[in-house]
Amino acid sequence: MLIHEFGEGLVRAAFLRRINRFLVEADVEGSPALCHLHDPGRLSTLLVEGRPLLLIPRKGKRKTRYDVVGVHDVEWVFVHSGYHSSFAETLFGRRVLKELRGYSVEKKEVIFGDSRLDF
Repeated sequence: MLIHEFGEGLVRAAFLRRINRFLVEADVEGSPALCHLHDPGRLSTLLVEGRPLLLIPRKGKRKTRYDVVGVHDVEWVFVHSGYHSSFAETLFGRRVLKELRGYSVEKKEVIFGDSRLDF
């Protein structure tokens, strides 16, 4: 099932190293490239040298030419937190998850006490 189409086209690469919370180095067609990682979590079990990555090419005035969207372990793991909310909304709307059928998104970004809930 197609949840989202990346119009830019995805690029395959291999993880080399994590430079800081948001910056990784990847091997893209034999050359090292800096890539933005939109997930500041530890991800130490995923980000292992040589592991396959999926990247989105980015243009414009940036420090990096790519955003990391996926890391392959046993299966592809989506690691770009900027898309999580829209993917979840699509899954709700298409009634894909049987456990959540019968529920709908009434409002996004709801304030609850000192917290903010996605839905």
